[in-house]
This record gives sequence, structure tokens and C-alpha cells, in this order.
Amino acid sequence: MEELNSHSEERCFYLFGDIFVRISGSGPGLVLFHNGFDSSQSWQALRAALGEHFTVLEYDRRGYGLSYKDSYEIQDKDMIVEGSLEFDHVLHGLATLGQEDVDLRFGPQAQFAMLGHCMGGAIAATWAQAHQSRVSHLILEATGFFSDAKIRSRTDWALQAWPELDQAARDYLTVQHGQNASAVWSQISQHRTSYVMSPNYDLRPSLAQLMVPVSILQGNRDLYFDFGHAQAAAAIITDCHLHLITGGSHDYHQQCPIEFAKLVIDFAAGSQ
Repeated sequence: MEELNSHSEERCFYLFGDIFVRISGSGPGLVLFHNGFDSSQSWQALRAALGEHFTVLEYDRRGYGLSYKDSYEIQDKDMIVEGSLEFDHVLHGLATLGQEDVDLRFGPQAQFAMLGHCMGGAIAATWAQAHQSRVSHLILEATGFFSDAKIRSRTDWALQAWPELDQAARDYLTVQHGQNASAVWSQISQHRTSYVMSPNYDLRPSLAQLMVPVSILQGNRDLYFDFGHAQAAAAIITDCHLHLITGGSHDYHQQCPIEFAKLVIDFAAGSQ
């Protein structure tokens, strides 16, 4: 473990030399899964509020943020399967640290809540379906549950080459990924083999097997997914709380972090 920062409220380190991890706050465990465009930096505005109620685990998936590596390629991978396996890898790495508080919240016998945004939600749902005894609550924000022609058209429009992105988009990606932003985006913008970019993607069979409490948060100003998309998923989940957010964007957790944090806390902390 390569230590970056350690004090009573926040610990930042690398697992296996290349997966950046941050642990903060106190209380029941909560794992955050970032979007496919972003990094764990996207949760910054929520960190303090969530940390008052949860021990929060964030990490950058390989190829993103502070886990960027020149040699990592995403084009031909199924990023949902890959992401689920990577989270297993993260949990294994945490178990080797020998830290009692980490084992209590995220060790082999621990149960924790999971919050995923967009592709991160699909990864969290996939892992949760296969490990239901480990999951207390599952929260899915602006998640793509299946692909169709309309969604793929919207995604193709968003996945422009780096020089064609407007300055605001380039600035945002630079905040997420630092000096590697253009290289990260080059891979992201070419990826079409998994998630909603693939015509074969459909998470609904896994959703139908979920028995854990699920909350779906969907805004009506999302560029990719509309209320109907979220409603179709909610209808097949056994225990699902659907929040349709008027005025909510695809990144509602950044648009209205205080309101978003309250939804998470009310759902996942209120019953623990």
C-alpha cells in the first residue's frame, strides 16, 4: 500500500500500486462507483455530508483519474463485467491491509450500501446481484439499464473527439483526470463494446433477480435517459424506490449535492 494521506477523517492510498482509494467518514459502509466519463473526484461535493453518516469508500477504476495507466486499454473490454471483477479486486486488497475499522465495514463478513452513477450504477448492480448477502442498500443514479437506438444516438453525439469538445467539457474532464484527460477521453470516446453503447446491453435480467432494497434516482433533464427508462427498470425490481426528479440533470449529485446526499442518507442510513 502506497500511502498518500492519512489522518482520522480521510485516508488516501493505492492498492496494488495502481488503484487509487479514498476512505473517509464514519458509520456503516457505503461504496461509491463513479461514472464512465468521470473519476472519484466527481463525489467531492458529497463527501462531507455522506461522511457524517457513513464510512465512505471511493476508488478510481483502472484507466480513470488517479488510477490512470498508459498501458491500460478499455476499447475491447466489457466494462460492466470488468468493473465488477475490479471491485472484487479492491475488496481483496482492502482485506490485506489488516486495518480493523476497514475490515468491519468492508471485510469478507461486512454488509455495506452501494451508490453508482450511470455506468458505475450498472457495475454496482451487477456486483450486487451476484453478492446479495453483502449489500444492505443499492442506489442507482441516472443509470442505463438497457440499450436502444435512441440512447445510442445520444451517446454517439456526446462521444466527440477531444478537439471537438467545447471548452467547458474539456475543463471538466481535466478536473476529473488531470493531465491525462485527453488520453483518457480518447479511449472513452471510441468505446462501443459494452454498456449502453452496445446494442446487446441489457441489465434487466439481473435486475429481476435483485432482492436487496434499491433506490433509482432519475432526473427529467438527463441527456441520455428519460423517466420511462427508469420506470421500466423499477417495474421489474422486487423492492424498488423510484425517485423522479423534476429539473434533475444526468449529474444530479453534482447539480444539487445537498439534496442528493439527503436522498441517499434517508434511504440507506435511516433503516440501518
